[in-house]
Amino acid sequence: MQCAPVAVAVLDREMRYVAASRRWLDEHQLDDSAIGRSHDELFPEAPRRWREDQYRALEGETLREGEGTVARAGSALQLLRWRICPWRDAGGEICGVIMFTERIADRKDAEESARRDKLRLQLALDAASLISFDWDIQRDEVRRYNPYAALPAAGEQAFRSFQAVLDAVHPDDRDRFLADVRAAMNNEGGRYESEIRVLCPDGATAWFLERGRVERDAKGQPARLIGVVQDVTKRKRAEEALREADRRKDEFLATLAHELRNPLAPICNGMQILRRTLAEQAADRDRHLLDMMERQVCALTRLVDELLEISRISRGRIELRKEWTDIASVLRNALETSQPQVEKGRHRATLRLPSALLPIHGDPMRLTQVFTNIVNNAAKYTPAGGRIEIEAERQGDAAVVKIRDNGCGISCEALPRVFDLFAQVDEGTRPTAGGLGIGLALVRRLIELHGGEVEARSEGLGKGSEFCVSLPLDPAPRAPQPCSATEPQAPMSAKRVLVIDDQHDVADSLGMLLESLGAVVRVVYDGAAGVESCAEFEPNLILVDLGMPQVDGYETARRIRASLGDRRPTLVALTGWGQDSDRARSLAAGFDAHLMKPASAEALEALAR
Repeated sequence: MQCAPVAVAVLDREMRYVAASRRWLDEHQLDDSAIGRSHDELFPEAPRRWREDQYRALEGETLREGEGTVARAGSALQLLRWRICPWRDAGGEICGVIMFTERIADRKDAEESARRDKLRLQLALDAASLISFDWDIQRDEVRRYNPYAALPAAGEQAFRSFQAVLDAVHPDDRDRFLADVRAAMNNEGGRYESEIRVLCPDGATAWFLERGRVERDAKGQPARLIGVVQDVTKRKRAEEALREADRRKDEFLATLAHELRNPLAPICNGMQILRRTLAEQAADRDRHLLDMMERQVCALTRLVDELLEISRISRGRIELRKEWTDIASVLRNALETSQPQVEKGRHRATLRLPSALLPIHGDPMRLTQVFTNIVNNAAKYTPAGGRIEIEAERQGDAAVVKIRDNGCGISCEALPRVFDLFAQVDEGTRPTAGGLGIGLALVRRLIELHGGEVEARSEGLGKGSEFCVSLPLDPAPRAPQPCSATEPQAPMSAKRVLVIDDQHDVADSLGMLLESLGAVVRVVYDGAAGVESCAEFEPNLILVDLGMPQVDGYETARRIRASLGDRRPTLVALTGWGQDSDRARSLAAGFDAHLMKPASAEALEALAR
């Protein structure tokens, strides 16, 4: 009795204690004086089931077992499991009972805690669309637990071997998945993560993200692979929908730009012709009207360009042409470009530069675009006669440019959103200045591509604003390479130019502009006529629209190249399509350059050099 792993007591037929183990006395808070005393006296609050089991044992019933709370009078309750059996003498007569008790409170608490943990785990797995798996590598047995209804073939033992799992993986992902698992088995860390497609029983395809870890035996060999599988089909479909929406957005922007540039081209061409031919004789009112129309057309053209620009940058399809440059020259160019906006608002713009160079390695054209946008923004939101200050200085390893104005300022709520795409902040509190909310988004993207940062600051509405741009200094600046001497090129008056465009207004106005520049021009309205004109007209420069019906610009270019043999006039795509894919396609078709509509006189003259 003393060596028994449970508490033991022996009682006679009157339920008086005959003997008890030390464990029994201790667990029931008794001492040796309990021997000879009545069990009912010591445990008046014992469960009814306990008493019934005792008397049934006296009647010779076989071993019985029960659970309940038991305590001596005035003592704390204990949760016990008991067993009671008859005590027989040498002749087989029942002379009492033998009782066994075991404290089970700790075990019950542990079982309840494990049950709650299992429930919490199940809830977490269900919420995350997860199932767990266990692969006994040496036996090649796979078990899946915590079935989730959305998973195909889910449930315990859905796959009984690793080969069955592998067969369910999409053929295009199978080799990669197998390589991930083998790498985990061979690596010390033993972890892997693999995103795969799985073939469902109904023929559909689902996406799963599987994460696992390899456990090893005493010899260091892979023994088990345990992990979880998450159904990410909805996420993958959402990502695909976003990609499709992004593709459609790019197509829409490209089409919009093309459709806008076609009517812009003849308007711009006509204004350039008027500027060249009537500038001297025009009255002041006519010159004022011409200036106004040119500004508005330029503004509309810039909006179209910015729409395509922000789309290219967002998709990472812009290439910076970096070179050594001084930030001072960039700021001077930006201020010169912004001068019309500054003068329009009658602002006073000041530029303060350090005496020492601030060398940076960047794209001068893009950086000029950045600071031009910021200065233009300051001019827009500063009342007439305002002040715009541009200051550059060195701070550690960075060139820091601050552009301050005393304009309408920015509210604290709007500051975090000023660089968001299409953001229009403080509507109703700031003056309407137009625009699509693209300029500052473009600024941030370009600065980030240069490894820099940009921040907007303002103390509130009516208190002006400050834009701070930080760019890394070039640790090993290189002097700009001198331009190599080139032979003077023939002027436009020495050029024979062929214009091929199905839009009559665009083609005719462009022809008139080229003639005003001194060129000999022929205009045709379809690709086939353009190919025929090449042999007879012998142009030096050919401007071809890409989006023509029947014979498009790409096919026209190929036919011209094939028909002229060794003769290679400059072939230029003049179009409203300006995406990277359009440029690559035009170069592949044989074009020497890709020029966007509307083309300025300066750009056309540059082609003739």
